[in-house]
Amino acid sequence: MDTWIHKLYQDCAADLFRIARYRLQDEQLAQDIVQEVFLLLLERKKELKRHPNQKGWLIKAMDYRILHALEKQGRELPLLEVYPSPDGDHSQSLDALLPTQLSPEETQLLKLFYEEHLSYQELSEVLGIPPATCGTRLHRARLKCKRYLTQEKGGKLE
Repeated sequence: MDTWIHKLYQDCAADLFRIARYRLQDEQLAQDIVQEVFLLLLERKKELKRHPNQKGWLIKAMDYRILHALEKQGRELPLLEVYPSPDGDHSQSLDALLPTQLSPEETQLLKLFYEEHLSYQELSEVLGIPPATCGTRLHRARLKCKRYLTQEKGGKLE
């Protein structure tokens, strides 16, 4: 096996498994999907070797495999995490709590950070931007979110 593939496996397999297990809530299926992704890597190694964001490519390939597996089972992607709301209803997802005025990029960034618990480095790899840019964008998205939520509450955030 090529050494870069071995290194990529060592660097990424645990993270891919953690994300897949979290999204699927099924350890065996998560292991199967991660293995499928690395088999796909072997089939497309020339393409991936030139790719500027190899881990991001693997995560995206895994996302497609997860969605396909869930469709085969007749399931939808489960709510990844439940967030409390001010009125005590704990059944809302982060999606339901985020202001609709946020851009899709801001929403994606907040969900990756809070639902999938990705670090700045992992966000950087998924989004293809430097870690410092992830931090800046996350900070701005939080401020924008706070501003919109404050406006919704009549200018006072509780």
